[in-house]
Amino acid sequence: MRRWRAWAPSSSPSKSECYRGTTVFLCRNGRAIENRQSGKLGNREQRKRRSTTLVGVFIPATSSPRRLEKVANELIDLLVQSAGTWLFEGHRSGLTDREWMALRFLARANRFSKTPSALATYLGTTRTSASQIATVLTEKGLLTRKPSAEDKRSIALCVTPEGTKFLDRDPISALRDQVVTLELADRTRLRDALRRALVGLDMAVRPHHTDVCSECMFLAERSKQKSSYFECRLFRKELAFKETELLCTHFERRS
Repeated sequence: MRRWRAWAPSSSPSKSECYRGTTVFLCRNGRAIENRQSGKLGNREQRKRRSTTLVGVFIPATSSPRRLEKVANELIDLLVQSAGTWLFEGHRSGLTDREWMALRFLARANRFSKTPSALATYLGTTRTSASQIATVLTEKGLLTRKPSAEDKRSIALCVTPEGTKFLDRDPISALRDQVVTLELADRTRLRDALRRALVGLDMAVRPHHTDVCSECMFLAERSKQKSSYFECRLFRKELAFKETELLCTHFERRS
């Protein structure tokens, strides 16, 4: 179904009315033309404004539920196919898919999320299974166990230099390399869309999920002696800027 919004020849729409994604129809010297570039007049059209009259804008109607479901199914199919880079049987480059997930996570986890229980939360498994995975990685020299600086009763699972180098063989790198080739705007939209979908999914299953610290409600920026720093209000610990870009299993989204 098509909907039109028309303007009188003497008037012109605001920038908010000619939003991106619309199809703007123009009439120049009595000849109908169509601008599909951005939904608003570009520089070239602005220079010809005197001979151009905006007669209307075509706004696509809201897609039908069937169309929305079709697009959603196509997206899910693509996600399932891409999962083949990180979900597989047997071993790739010497590790199982769960072992790769564990090593990948621990390489990006903040200091509050390097425990066996945090690893179990991320993998969606029991602490016993997570400890067994950590043991395999430790025996391969990819992880080391150290007393936790945050909790003396626990241990921290730290990636060794050999483990960091081993990540160059990560099977998921092929998918990451393809994502990097996308335009920055497309990567950002894809990330944000998947994040919103994951948040909605987690609200129905569990109260929170793992995400970067910079998006967490517990992160606060403080000032001290003309300098600023970050603080985790949950653990009441000061954070360096680079720590705000790491993963945390205690993440709570901002409302």
